[in-house]
Amino acid sequence: MAVITEQSSDKSGSLARGVAVFSSWTMLSRILGLVRDMLWFYSFPRDVMGAFLFAFRIPNTFRGLVAEGAANAAYVPVFSEYFATKSREQTARLIGAVTTVTVGILTLMTVAGIIFAPVLTVFVRGLQHVSEGPGPSEENLALTIALTRSVFPYLFLIGVATLGTGLLTALKSFGPPAFAPVLFNIAIIAACLTLRHTLPIPSLVIGVLIGGAAQLLLQVGALAMRGIRFRFSRAIAHPGVKTMGLLMLPAVFGQAIGEINLLVDAFFADSLGPEKVQSLYGANRLLQLPLGVFGVAISTVALSTMSTHAARGEMRELLETLRRALRMACFMAFPASVGLIVLRVPVIRLLFQHGAYFDETATAETARALVFYLMGMASFAAVKTAVSAFYAIKETRVPVTCASISMLANVAMNFMLVRPLQLGGLALATTLSFTLNLLLLMIMLRRRLGPLGMQQLVRAVSRIGVSTAIMGVCAWIVLRTMLSVTSSSRISGQIVQVGVPLVVGLGVYLACCRLFRIQEIEEFLSGFLKRYPSKAAMSQ
Repeated sequence: MAVITEQSSDKSGSLARGVAVFSSWTMLSRILGLVRDMLWFYSFPRDVMGAFLFAFRIPNTFRGLVAEGAANAAYVPVFSEYFATKSREQTARLIGAVTTVTVGILTLMTVAGIIFAPVLTVFVRGLQHVSEGPGPSEENLALTIALTRSVFPYLFLIGVATLGTGLLTALKSFGPPAFAPVLFNIAIIAACLTLRHTLPIPSLVIGVLIGGAAQLLLQVGALAMRGIRFRFSRAIAHPGVKTMGLLMLPAVFGQAIGEINLLVDAFFADSLGPEKVQSLYGANRLLQLPLGVFGVAISTVALSTMSTHAARGEMRELLETLRRALRMACFMAFPASVGLIVLRVPVIRLLFQHGAYFDETATAETARALVFYLMGMASFAAVKTAVSAFYAIKETRVPVTCASISMLANVAMNFMLVRPLQLGGLALATTLSFTLNLLLLMIMLRRRLGPLGMQQLVRAVSRIGVSTAIMGVCAWIVLRTMLSVTSSSRISGQIVQVGVPLVVGLGVYLACCRLFRIQEIEEFLSGFLKRYPSKAAMSQ
């Protein structure tokens, strides 16, 4: 059983403050992630890199299935309720039971993944007839299977770490969960730098496994500082475990739908050729840089706050948190997507087009897929927040239903769009399916919780949209000017082509937000500068 020396008091800060803390660490993680990707793309041929990325996608799918699905849907709401309403002894017994069940499930999944890795070759060869692509060679498929088996233990490490993340999130401790991916990226970068010449391909696997272990140790240490330790327990038939299971099963299925979409995309991309996996991955990574900073941060902090409101029966406060989270998602998604659309080629050239492996063709392929991804950035962020609202009230069936429809739409559109648009078709199918998912979720939230205040949200989003349009035009004009006076073949010119339009665009956007009195800018900045938002922001 777990031992708890003190019960955490429920001293929740503002949504903006929580997002600011989470975003700060996540921004560092995403930057290091880009450094990691740059090093990978520079050091390895595209077909080898494609084999590794495809192999890593397999355990990552199950990580998202068990770890993220369980944490969001089951861990946080139930642990939040126990921390708020139960004794230390009752909470300790629950943690011990959950630890035993989690470790058992993850062990079985890891062993099964290692045994059945060769099955993936059947799907890749089958999709070649749909995409009419050359597909991977037999040697590349053999490498992919070997890499899949080698990295699968990462699922176990990150799965147990996510149990710690769920506990820390329930305690409203957002720093360690947000900092964990930083350690993961540092481990991979260090392994690649030190081993890529002596153990080139094994260095990829070693970095992933060390990074997963580092994330687990961080969560264990952070919990120990709060008086919580993991221990196994025979009393797995705990009522809280049953509650988590009832919440988790449909949520895991719903999470699996999103992960299956990513996995299907990877299979389609591999059927077009292993190097296409790298291009699609690069586009998705650039999408995830801003989306991971604010999208995950907003949904994580909002889930914790909404779960507390739901446990106390404070539905009006829950709805207000939901509205503010959706507005903040649009406030950040709109300028990020438009800015990246304008600067997509200079950004990809600056980050990835170095050395002999990533050339102009790879840049063009990645940029094309990125445009289609960026069209759905606001939908991606808003879906996370809307799903968090359902998780907070322990309603997991509706997100599963909506996500199921979205998954079927995504798979159908992949089949229809992969031939005419290649990688762009895969990205566009993802964008359209997430937009459909968002519309369904909002309709069901309206039926479940009542009026959502959409008129106020539309007015706020309209002002954000106008500010973003002005920013995009200014950034495009500045970019055209920079392209005419600087050289893209030199690193200094590439930095200028990205940096100057970025700074100008950001300044124009912030100025427009102030001019149009968009309150999210005040709330978000106050989250960085103060412990709580200003009274003016809180009163709006």
